[in-house]
Amino acid sequence: VRRTALALLACEATGVAQRALDLAVEYAKTRTQFDRPIGSYQGVSYRLANSYMALALARSLAYRAAWCVSVDDPAQDEAVASAAVAAARAAVGGCENAIQAMGGIGFTWDHPLHRYYKRAQWIAGFDGSPTRHRAELADLVLG
Repeated sequence: VRRTALALLACEATGVAQRALDLAVEYAKTRTQFDRPIGSYQGVSYRLANSYMALALARSLAYRAAWCVSVDDPAQDEAVASAAVAAARAAVGGCENAIQAMGGIGFTWDHPLHRYYKRAQWIAGFDGSPTRHRAELADLVLG
């Protein structure tokens, strides 16, 4: 049950990260400063690019974890641990980058991004901290 729950939460965290990225990219395209979209500035575009890279890794690992759990693969413990770490990092980091790109508007009650951020933090803390999952992953790989 634990493996299934972690694999499903990794998939959910990937969805949270994707939605946060979508909101931030849309905002960066439409919001202008000094007659330019804010997405054209390196400080914003690099944050969003980093979020995209973390999301791509998390999505791949989440798919792998879900598949390993569904077919009872012997490598499912390693797959679930790595997916949990990557997805939690992508979701929390993606929401934080989106809030920064939006200039803090994403954390107001008027915008839904703060709910995604709270959900990402809950997912990251489920069944222990990401540090615990990284230690478990290290034991599986090195042990």
